[in-house]
Amino acid sequence: MTDRVYELLAKPGIISKKIRQIDIQIEGLNMSMLPAGMTYDSAKVQTSVSDPMAEYAARLDDLNRKRADLCTLYMLAQDAVSSEIAEMDDESEKTVLMARFIGREDFSGIALRLSMCERNMFRIYRRALSHLDDVIKKKLVSECQ
Repeated sequence: MTDRVYELLAKPGIISKKIRQIDIQIEGLNMSMLPAGMTYDSAKVQTSVSDPMAEYAARLDDLNRKRADLCTLYMLAQDAVSSEIAEMDDESEKTVLMARFIGREDFSGIALRLSMCERNMFRIYRRALSHLDDVIKKKLVSECQ
């Protein structure tokens, strides 16, 4: 698999991981904003609650903006993968690549769903990656002309 193919196919997964990381941060901030998440100052004379809510709210807004931007990038990356795969000729190759990179299925699940052994599924997968590389090369050549 060439770098172009790897970059195209891996991009949605990489963005998806970043979205999950932001979701974890958002969940942590939401938990911190609950009343039980507030802590009292350590000074014995002072009895007021420290109020980090403004900081939490600003951080939460920032994370939600980043998440929305990443979701847009994820959809664009998914569309790019789908459109490149759609240009391929072999339907079994399309099915394997779509299941793996759009549906995020594991290889054993794909083989089971297609009623074939994993060995044959991997053969189709390798052939599909090679053909996808050809599709990308043709597209690059036609754009340069």
